[in-house]
Amino acid sequence: MESDFNQQIWATQPTIEERMAAGKALREKFPREMHGEYKPAGNRVDPVFILEEQAKTRLPFLVPIRNARMLTSPFAFLRGSAAVMAADLYRLAVRVPGHLQKKTLIKLQVK
Repeated sequence: MESDFNQQIWATQPTIEERMAAGKALREKFPREMHGEYKPAGNRVDPVFILEEQAKTRLPFLVPIRNARMLTSPFAFLRGSAAVMAADLYRLAVRVPGHLQKKTLIKLQVK
C-alpha cells in the first residue's frame, strides 16, 4: 500500500527538467533584482488588522505572550506574522505554467 502511494506521488510530479525550465521562464519574467522592489498594493489589508483578526482565534491569555515574542526581533515578528506574508504573497501570486497545471502532487480518495 505504501509503495503504491509513493509511486502515485512520484509519477505525478513534474520532471526535474520541467521544473528547471519553469524556473528559468519565471526568472526571465521576474529577475532576481525585482525581489527588492516590493511596493505594497493600494488595496493592501492593514497588517495590524490581520494580526488582530488572527488573535481572535487564539486563546486570549496567550495573545500578549505571542505579541511580546514577536517584538523581540524582526525574525520573530516574521515567524509570528505568517498570515501577513501570505496576504502579501497572494496578491503577487505567480500562476503555474499550463503544462504543469495538470500534474497534481497528491490525489486523495475519500471513501
